Amino acid sequence: MIRGLDETHRADLRSWVASAERADTDFPIQNLPLGCVRAPGGAVEPVVAIGDAVLHLLAARDLLRPDGELASALEACRSVGALNPLLALGHGAMRRLRAATSALLRDDTREGAHARARASTLLSPMTEVGLLLPVHVGDYTDFYASIDHATNVGRMFRPDNPLLPNYKWVPIGYHGRASSIATIRTLRPPSAPAAGSTTSSRWARWSAAATRSARRSRSGARSRTSPGCAS
Repeated sequence: MIRGLDETHRADLRSWVASAERADTDFPIQNLPLGCVRAPGGAVEPVVAIGDAVLHLLAARDLLRPDGELASALEACRSVGALNPLLALGHGAMRRLRAATSALLRDDTREGAHARARASTLLSPMTEVGLLLPVHVGDYTDFYASIDHATNVGRMFRPDNPLLPNYKWVPIGYHGRASSIATIRTLRPPSAPAAGSTTSSRWARWSAAATRSARRSRSGARSRTSPGCAS
């Protein structure tokens, strides 16, 4: 078995949540990501995504029956507005919570039958809750994802020598700003600096490099298109 996979990832598992059974869902019962949302009443709550809904973990406590450590961590998540207290418990606690959640959402378990009867109080449509950052990020280091990533970034600052030799031998990372992390709903495109500012020349180089990169990508896509295909 692949490391990290267990009973909760079995392909034959089915959920009583109808939307989780659709072929196009991102969140079938095998994929149960944790998150934090602002519930309709305004409270911040830890949840698990399932189909097009979220399961409120605190509302399901009596069915999940978490041990004292997990129960305290779930309450703390509401207090701090993030999953940090839960994640701090480590892999063992996370696996226990996942196993209990999976049993609660399955269509062939006693826990699932009880949860189905209380679906209206345990589940909320994703469209009715506000997505929040799942954790408080204190700091992080970002690494180049591939040689293409490193080359494209290097081309912005060193057009004649975009990829430094050490990339092929040493992982290249750089410090990231925690303040730059946000949910996709709150992201805004950056504004260009004012003409004549100290960053305007760098912005111009970045813009030109991005344009050249886009042109190369489009050119490569056209060259890979066979004569019989529409472009």
